[in-house]
Amino acid sequence: PESIIIGGTLTEVPSYYFLQSVILSVRKYALRLMSQNVSIVASSLGDTAGVVGACLIARNNFVNL
Repeated sequence: PESIIIGGTLTEVPSYYFLQSVILSVRKYALRLMSQNVSIVASSLGDTAGVVGACLIARNNFVNL
């Protein structure tokens, strides 16, 4: 993947508690060639990411009828 976006309640925790652990784990356990250019970030949508995504899918399905 080009990027990994962490969402949900984890985004409420300061990033130095969880994001660095995720980055280190990906760099350690994933294939180097596949993960060297992957950006790992926290979502700016927080807990609303699922709702926003569902609304966008519904809108897309409605528009493309």
